[in-house]
Amino acid sequence: MIILKENYDYICIGCPADYVVIYIDSLLFSYRLEDHQTEYTKQPIITLRNFEDSDGYFYDDFLELIQEIRANPKWYENPEKFGTDYCFDGGHTLYTVIFPSSKIESMYMRCWIPKEDRDKK
Repeated sequence: MIILKENYDYICIGCPADYVVIYIDSLLFSYRLEDHQTEYTKQPIITLRNFEDSDGYFYDDFLELIQEIRANPKWYENPEKFGTDYCFDGGHTLYTVIFPSSKIESMYMRCWIPKEDRDKK
């Protein structure tokens, strides 16, 4: 399965994502679009081990999303489960999953709140 994560800093119709992460087989490919750039800057490829990179950053959204996809065929129907209802900035995120069968499913969110912070709400 391939997971594509697109982050947008503010709501804008037709604007490109500011940050794109592609997850494929425990590898993350990330691309960033800085202010006034017209092309994405490719970040170093990150190899994940237990969804943590070599700098200790934990990609909990990918870990939790993969677990949810495996457990719930309608994973995309309830973005509030992942904390999106607690986001108050102008940003938003789109997660798209491409399955080996070529099936594509997406979920729109305001933002992802880490599970440990969601449980405090």
